[in-house]
Amino acid sequence: MVRGTGTTAGRTPRRATIAIQILAGLRAAHQVAIVHRDVKPDNVFLIRTGDDRQVVKLLDFGLSKDLTRYLRPSEDSTQVTRVGLFVGTPSYMAPEQVTGDTAVDARADLWAAGVVLYEMVTGRKPFAASNVPQMLVKIGTDDPLPLQTYRPDSPPELQTVIDKALQKNPDRRYQKASSFMRGLVEVRRKVIEKRFPNV
Repeated sequence: MVRGTGTTAGRTPRRATIAIQILAGLRAAHQVAIVHRDVKPDNVFLIRTGDDRQVVKLLDFGLSKDLTRYLRPSEDSTQVTRVGLFVGTPSYMAPEQVTGDTAVDARADLWAAGVVLYEMVTGRKPFAASNVPQMLVKIGTDDPLPLQTYRPDSPPELQTVIDKALQKNPDRRYQKASSFMRGLVEVRRKVIEKRFPNV
């Protein structure tokens, strides 16, 4: 998985492209009423094709169908918890997953995609804490530090997109993967235009 290396301005189009492809996979799943519930870097693979294109593959849809899998609990292992039956990897859980809300829907996947994008840009998780309980509290109550805290050259348009993806209230978040994708396409376009104004 691509993480925060190099200059943000130089890598923003590539990161946006990766995130767009992640969202395209989620859009396809959501269109057939499948919620992934465990979007994270470990489930995103970058594949190089024969014509040297980079393609993103979103893997491990097991939690979308099988709620009986149990793994050893740690910050970044997938956990199935029967207190309200919330499912996912704690670092990438949406607030409604943390509270065990039974009405978790596709917007939780879009939150997780926002977390992955934040981590790609900054090299850090937006809600890091010394233990899982503290992290879950942060997810529900804290706003992540701005991208420019870690990457001063990060485009403000990208901050706007991530801010919307990481809204605590799902109703204020992107409602569809396609909307999130359009936001990133626009960020990528603006960044490329600034770098190559005469193209």
